[in-house]
Amino acid sequence: MNKLKAAFIAAGNDYNAALERTAGDEELLTELMHMFLADENFRLMRASMEAGETEQAFRAAHSLKGSCGMLGMTKLYSGMVKITDELRRGDIDGARRVYPEVLKAHTDMVSLLEKYL
Repeated sequence: MNKLKAAFIAAGNDYNAALERTAGDEELLTELMHMFLADENFRLMRASMEAGETEQAFRAAHSLKGSCGMLGMTKLYSGMVKITDELRRGDIDGARRVYPEVLKAHTDMVSLLEKYL
């Protein structure tokens, strides 16, 4: 866990806040991170945006934003706030413009977790 914590913090995330949200339970935090890796909301958001399904994309993005916030994933959370705001306004083109930033943050987070979990 120490390597994960160090890498998580070095990537600009807030491990301590995530740990606080799990009442200091590192085992629970690890389980939640595994659940994040298995979560299909990112794929669903992308597919929904490609299909022009703004409401479904919003629901997936909003759910993912909550997970990122809970887990202290600072960069990804910031991107998810932007994309969720665009989708909430019904601006799927705006969400598509933000998507590359979110994709990079998501890819980086998945890579980090897969390496250290």
